[in-house]
Amino acid sequence: MKRLAAAVFGLALFAAPPAAAAQAAGKVYRVGFLAPGPTPVNVAALREGLRELGYVEPTNLIVETRWGDGRLDRLPELVADLVRSASTSSSPTAPPRP
Repeated sequence: MKRLAAAVFGLALFAAPPAAAAQAAGKVYRVGFLAPGPTPVNVAALREGLRELGYVEPTNLIVETRWGDGRLDRLPELVADLVRSASTSSSPTAPPRP
């Protein structure tokens, strides 16, 4: 679980603009978070990491989450939904390994 959280956090850092850009007046970044099932710990870690970089909801950041409810066949539909929502970046996750 810790590896997954670190991977998600790493993706978010890679996809996020530099902290100086986070302070740009009027710009609100949208980050999409997609997972096969609810992973509130990962989303909390993502939000905390972005907050440390100067991104604050809802001032300059919106995190949109989509859950597959354990059904991998729903993921394409959820990806399309995130794309339609015009996310600035997305952070997909993989199911945990057995």
